[in-house]
Amino acid sequence: MRHAQVALGCAGAILAAPAGAQTVYENITDQAGAFSPITNFDPNLAIVDDLRLAGGGELDQLTFTYTFTAGFGGPSDIVMDLGISLLLDDGDGNFNASRDRPLFAGVVAGLPATNGEIMFHTLDLPAGIVVRDGSTIWFATSYATDEPSFVSMGQALYNDHAVGTTDRFILIHDMNTGLNQQFEQFQGEGVGAVLTVTPAPATLVPLGLLALCRRRR
Repeated sequence: MRHAQVALGCAGAILAAPAGAQTVYENITDQAGAFSPITNFDPNLAIVDDLRLAGGGELDQLTFTYTFTAGFGGPSDIVMDLGISLLLDDGDGNFNASRDRPLFAGVVAGLPATNGEIMFHTLDLPAGIVVRDGSTIWFATSYATDEPSFVSMGQALYNDHAVGTTDRFILIHDMNTGLNQQFEQFQGEGVGAVLTVTPAPATLVPLGLLALCRRRR
């Protein structure tokens, strides 16, 4: 995990303040109350949800859910690859893969999965991606597996948000056509995710310390 340091000159002194990552979005709560939207087995489909952040800074980690359901005598355990994308909403509140600004895109390979179980994975995000408090980030996942003809893939949906918010819609995005299929979740569920950031240095200095420095100038 990355940590930020801020150096503040105060009467000739240098203050070094390490700061750990802070959670700006979290809705993974009671696993027993979760259920899974399914993308079937089309690797060109992605599940998309909006993450409205309660804080800003440098993106640090993303924790997400994944799962699969076997059918027609399918396997009980598989290994899957997940494509993960984060995009910054352009301000209109609508997901558009060609207009919203890409923040991160990559593949998490070799994830083990068990039929019907909700799994979790934490991804360390590359340094240098900074977002503002209140930003809306679109989180998209697409699936590939070693048994594509026998399984359907999905993610857990959760009702309660410990940090941040979302709207009540989940999107299935077709990466071939660019079209979105929208599903309304009546209790406000969102795709299971936790997003952390390292706060910007300016937010790490206590207000009382700033006042002390001003008095000593």
